[in-house]
Amino acid sequence: MDRNLSDSDPSAKSNIRLILRFQNQICEVFPEQCPIHLGRGARNQIALPDIEIAASRQHASINFDNDHFTITDTSSNGTFLITDSEEKELKHQSAYLQGSGILGLGKKTSMRDAMAIYFVVKSSGERSSVVIRGEDLQNEEPLFLERSPLRLLMDSPLSDEMTFNEAKVLAEIVELRQLFSGEPLTTEHSLDATLYCIVSGSLSVSAETENTVGKSSLHLLEAGDLAGEFGFVEDVQRTATLRAVGETEVICLSRNKFNEVVQIYPMIGYKLLRTLVRSIRFLLLRMNVQYMDMETAFRRQLRRQKQSGSNVGEMTMIR
Repeated sequence: MDRNLSDSDPSAKSNIRLILRFQNQICEVFPEQCPIHLGRGARNQIALPDIEIAASRQHASINFDNDHFTITDTSSNGTFLITDSEEKELKHQSAYLQGSGILGLGKKTSMRDAMAIYFVVKSSGERSSVVIRGEDLQNEEPLFLERSPLRLLMDSPLSDEMTFNEAKVLAEIVELRQLFSGEPLTTEHSLDATLYCIVSGSLSVSAETENTVGKSSLHLLEAGDLAGEFGFVEDVQRTATLRAVGETEVICLSRNKFNEVVQIYPMIGYKLLRTLVRSIRFLLLRMNVQYMDMETAFRRQLRRQKQSGSNVGEMTMIR
């Protein structure tokens, strides 16, 4: 493993620090403060709740050795380290902490996991990149930005099957769009080769029908839902208008940009396709349920009309 600091530099040790964040806990560590400990229980500098049984009480420790912060696993279930360049499982082993990444105690983790521990290694001249209780402390590192494309993508179903590095590639081509209440995202009959995923807020789905004047509301899409699957796959007109209900934020993925990425990373295309198939399958299941409900209501109304007609006929005969 390459060394970032020179052994001959007497000031190197004081020019580096490690920042750890777990939920609302934050720990800023300088080399002279090592070792620090991670695990279940309040005695650890980064303390996971006791209900997180996958983590040991003294799960791992972080030291400063050979001009690097080093994490050492001392647990039963291992420590998972995910960075920009690697994903590894440590079992009573050590590894350098470099750049930024995620630690999982006792199980593999992701940015969507509430038990993920974020870390970043900084020199003393660099600004911190940690968000505490929603306060942005001069963020620079995309991994730690609460509203960055990468963070929002990792929190969405678009990255359900992707590795951290694959999600980083996809995050480079997605766009975030803010909608005011009532603002349309797409309109019926338009050609739009974009896939959408709702981050926050909701979208009303409406379309023109033969039996109504204007547009009829069909459905309400909420956070985590996908929209525009068919238009993303092939050139077809939109069958409905999507309009924001309240302030809404969506992730936008252009088909043209996605096709360029798939040429280099075909597995990203395969994994996103699986996500789209699941979304369309869920859509069809919901439509089937709605159809059955409508059919049941229609049959019930038809029976009532027949019973009402029969009663009128009996009354006429009596007279």
